[in-house]
Amino acid sequence: MSTRAEHSWWQAPTVPAGQYMFGRIALPGSKSLTARWMLLAATGHEPVELCGALESDDTRAMADALSAFGATISWAGERCRISPIPRDSSGQIQIPGNLTINAHQAGTVMRFVLPLAAMADGDIVIDCAPNARHRPIAGLVAAVRDLGVEISWENSANPRFPLTMHGRGPLDGGRITLDTRASSQFLSALLLAAPLMSHGLDVSLSHSTIPSTPHIGMTIAALQQAGHTVVVNKNSWQVDPGKPPTPSRLEKTRRIAIEPDLSNAGPFLAAAMVTGTTITIDNWPQHSTQPGRAYLDLLRMAGGQLEVVTTPAGNELVCRGPHEIQPLDVDMSDVGELVPTIAAICAFASGQSTLRNIGHLRGHETDRLAALTATLTRVGVQAHATSDALVIDANPRALHAADLDSYADHRMATCGAILGLRIAGVRVGNMNATTKTFPHFIHMWESMITRTDEKG
Repeated sequence: MSTRAEHSWWQAPTVPAGQYMFGRIALPGSKSLTARWMLLAATGHEPVELCGALESDDTRAMADALSAFGATISWAGERCRISPIPRDSSGQIQIPGNLTINAHQAGTVMRFVLPLAAMADGDIVIDCAPNARHRPIAGLVAAVRDLGVEISWENSANPRFPLTMHGRGPLDGGRITLDTRASSQFLSALLLAAPLMSHGLDVSLSHSTIPSTPHIGMTIAALQQAGHTVVVNKNSWQVDPGKPPTPSRLEKTRRIAIEPDLSNAGPFLAAAMVTGTTITIDNWPQHSTQPGRAYLDLLRMAGGQLEVVTTPAGNELVCRGPHEIQPLDVDMSDVGELVPTIAAICAFASGQSTLRNIGHLRGHETDRLAALTATLTRVGVQAHATSDALVIDANPRALHAADLDSYADHRMATCGAILGLRIAGVRVGNMNATTKTFPHFIHMWESMITRTDEKG
């Protein structure tokens, strides 16, 4: 973990008691959907324009990796145009070797590009930021090795970055088993690359545990929308080889609409919850595979009033915070990325909350269980982590100012911002960590805080 002394400080704005905050938020595009569609477009047959795409640290890292593989990617505001990686006369993708890919902090990049790098004509080194090298990769490495690819690394018994992929061209595919206990991204990475394999891919789990299952649903939906055949059985997934393009598909650019990032709605919904005021989120999808849709049920359980309203401009989500936040005892295994936001809300609840089945958060941008325990403790909350849960004994009267570390983790940075809404004197170190998935977060947050009136 990083040390607080290394950071510049951001003074978290506070909404004083007696002030009523209101705001209307237009979210940027989904990072998870943008990343999946960038890869599908780069490995497809036709140019694709992603409308509403997110340009952030993570998606720029994805663009750099796919560009190195041979795709052409350009940005114009929230539009991302992608021309695919070249193919040979037989239709097989051509990925050059002798490359180094830097995934920076992006788990989607370090996992998703690994099977593609395995298809290169030569060696490709995949590296990431030094403080991200702890992130789990062993399950995916084992599966790609089972596909016949040599992978090497140094100074560790277990696989860790940097990894060298000794590619020898396109893969046959076939049937493999996969251990997904550490990350659902292992499965998504293989499924996204499967259409490029001559025999497709049939993946079954070596263990029944898979965290963040909504992300798998998101991957499958994107593959199907891209025209690929996916068969889902209990604990197994089969993707057929990609079909040759038709001439009509090559003649025009396909346009894909990217949903707003529902996980990034969390801090703003939390703002309504902890201040007892109202926030409206524009363009809330009626149906979505994103984990962020779970905020509706979670915040209602905590006492919030949430309503999806249909307007001529589209759906909007209205969240009205309660007078008193109710403690939660919930299974968060499928929605682990929401935990820092929910934990910040639970810091203001009237009693003990337990967020369960989140041991896999130790392998995120930082050890989020340890980071959340330290953060909540610093502001006066009694919190402790078990092997697989976070227990929060809240006492709003005991809360006090503190300097909080973001741990170079965007979710921990926004967690600090939420705590600062009701705790005067909170400072967050390295708030620019939010640019990983939300480049304009600080401006939007500070603009929202200025929209306050006296409660009447």
